[in-house]
Amino acid sequence: MLLLSIHTDWQEEARKEVMTHFGSRTPDADGIMKLKTMTMIINETLRLYPPAFEMMRKVEKEVRLGNFLVPGNTNIIISYLSLHHDPKIWGEDVHLFKP
Repeated sequence: MLLLSIHTDWQEEARKEVMTHFGSRTPDADGIMKLKTMTMIINETLRLYPPAFEMMRKVEKEVRLGNFLVPGNTNIIISYLSLHHDPKIWGEDVHLFKP
């Protein structure tokens, strides 16, 4: 809601899409699944503000990750926030709301 209130152009696009698909009808699950713009907005919001900011995985046996050799019985913490805000992956405008 905050991002849509800041980015009124996307708010208007989402409103048009909902009105085009549903009009005055009550939204149903099948119709909601067809809302492309809403899906883009939700996915971009989750990229910028993930509900969990890290996950932990345990390496059972020695494994190579790129240039790193990770020994067995090691816990690895992967930061979603770091991945979702990495300009090498998302580009220099990584912090902008761009569905």
